[in-house]
This record gives sequence, structure tokens and C-alpha cells, in this order.
Amino acid sequence: MLRASARCAKVTEDKQREAFIGFDGTWVAHPDLVPVAKKVFDAALLDAPHQKSKERDARPVEAARLLDTHIPGSSISEDGVRHNIRFAM
Repeated sequence: MLRASARCAKVTEDKQREAFIGFDGTWVAHPDLVPVAKKVFDAALLDAPHQKSKERDARPVEAARLLDTHIPGSSISEDGVRHNIRFAM
């Protein structure tokens, strides 16, 4: 299990990625992480209410990209797929 400082670092890294690509806000899994996320978004937005003017990398969506199930450093299992289907239903 990650230490609290390592968990905060991971959350900060994830929220920085979101803010960098143009998100205006985010969700967190626990109320104690709100200050961590808020700090990142306050720094990204400065005094602006949103990032609507931020240009996005509009890569075309191709069938091959949608069908690519490769997960770097991991794999997809039949049990996992079955769980996701049950959860979605």
C-alpha cells in the first residue's frame, strides 16, 4: 500500500494531467483529497473561470484505436470483462 505522501503525489500527478489537457475541474475519491485537487486547479486556472479557450489535440478517432485493448503494464482477463459487464448491467 502506498504511503499517504505517495498517494497525494499520485493524485497531484493525475490532476495536473487533467488540468493540462483542459479540464476545468475534477472529482476525487475521498474528501481529504479535495485540497490536493483544488491546489492543482487553482494553479492551472489562475483567476479564469474555465479553460474554454484552450486548444485541444484533436486526434482523429480511428477504428484501430477504439479496438486497441492493450494496457501498458497490465492485461485484460475474462473475469475482469465479466465483472465489468455485470457491473454495467
